[in-house]
Amino acid sequence: MNTKRVSAATLYGYPPFTYTKNNNTKSFRETILVGQDSKKLKGTSWQCFRQAMQQQGYVIELIVTNWSRAYQEVQKGEIELLFPTALNSNRLRIFHYSANVLNRIRYVIYTRYNAFLDKHSIADLKGLTIGVMRGFEYGEFWRKNKHQFEVYPLDHIERGLLMLDKAHLDGFLGYEVNWDLTIMKMGKLGHYRKLKHLGENNEFVVSSKKSKTGLEKLKAFDEGFQQIEALGIPCH
Repeated sequence: MNTKRVSAATLYGYPPFTYTKNNNTKSFRETILVGQDSKKLKGTSWQCFRQAMQQQGYVIELIVTNWSRAYQEVQKGEIELLFPTALNSNRLRIFHYSANVLNRIRYVIYTRYNAFLDKHSIADLKGLTIGVMRGFEYGEFWRKNKHQFEVYPLDHIERGLLMLDKAHLDGFLGYEVNWDLTIMKMGKLGHYRKLKHLGENNEFVVSSKKSKTGLEKLKAFDEGFQQIEALGIPCH
């Protein structure tokens, strides 16, 4: 009866940070007891989050779904925590952020290797169709310049890359580590090239300012994070 519990949402298909062991596994819910791991979810951000909360004695009610749904449910305060979440000014108005960073990302536009051989900058892509992941944060440069492109929202990295292959997209804006790993797993190394980086960002654990218990659980994560680091457990 005195068991501490925390509800937390994350996304699938986001390697190496959060992804399912079976690529066919999408949305699911799972209860993770202290000392146990998920039967379905993997990733460096998940392991860091799990160990930090379990160090504080929490049973994790894990919700894995697409990013847009996870974001909306946490924003409403229906789920206490969301991870990994990039920082921007709009989100700061609705979320409390953890003091500790889960991972770092770099924004890059991918094109087909044999496309735009005379194009070397983002300016050369104006007016063309650029794929983006629905609800993802892409930094200040993109916010100021996205009106210059035809933006095509997507829910899966793999689908965006396949659309790029078939020239349904002219470019695909991604997070370098995640997209590179997905490309490698798809056996498509050498199929794409990258334009100049558009910026960098950190990703955190967040709680909605509407949640009555989220901030308490967020503080527990930060305390647990510091404890596992002190124990020499790497979190990045």
